[in-house]
Amino acid sequence: MKRILVAAGLLASCGSSSATQTETAPMNETQHHEKHEAEGTEVAKHDPAHVHHFDNPEKYAKNWNSPERAEWQKPGEVIALMAITPGLTVADLGAGTGYFESYLSAATGPTGKVYALDVEDAMLTWIADNSKKDGLTNVETHKVAFDSTGLEPNTLDRLLTVNTWHHIENREAYAKHLFSVIKPGGRVVVVDFTKDAPEGPPVAMRLEPQVIIDELKAGGFSAELVTETLPRQYIVVGTKP
Repeated sequence: MKRILVAAGLLASCGSSSATQTETAPMNETQHHEKHEAEGTEVAKHDPAHVHHFDNPEKYAKNWNSPERAEWQKPGEVIALMAITPGLTVADLGAGTGYFESYLSAATGPTGKVYALDVEDAMLTWIADNSKKDGLTNVETHKVAFDSTGLEPNTLDRLLTVNTWHHIENREAYAKHLFSVIKPGGRVVVVDFTKDAPEGPPVAMRLEPQVIIDELKAGGFSAELVTETLPRQYIVVGTKP
């Protein structure tokens, strides 16, 4: 799963940048996959999370957490569609460098809880350090496995996964797992790249919204493509009855 799902998280919340690769600018997700293909590796086929190990979060954060990302990511609109009220427990699956953590922290408030979930220790340390620095006292990091959030049943009111779902292997099974950890009436919000977006994974890896809708439904959710104004992404919302 990487943004297994999770792991993807890694890359996921990344929201890849279009900057060229230099000593200070990391490759975007498309470049990562092309690099592995050129080297003859089988990451995309055999690594369930399609994981690229990131040992320098600060470098990636320059692009993934840049102010320019807000122009197309529209985090305020994403948070609004999650319908979060103070006191809820939410998770960011595939949290990466923690782009959404400040927004989720503000939405849930001091009585709420934000779980930043990822498979990469370096990313989680980065999030924890920055959350402490920024006073995000309700953010808690959790390292997860590729096939599970590790959370107990009926733990979450909301789960957000950004630019990550396409990395998950056995997505229907993972959707069933998410169904177990979401409380009745809770939501899973999947944000991913459109086929023609300038960022994101190779086009062949990108998913049509209906694919995600069907996978969430197979997991037990009701699911729909929601109306939004994001120029490079779409949003599917799954609701647990």
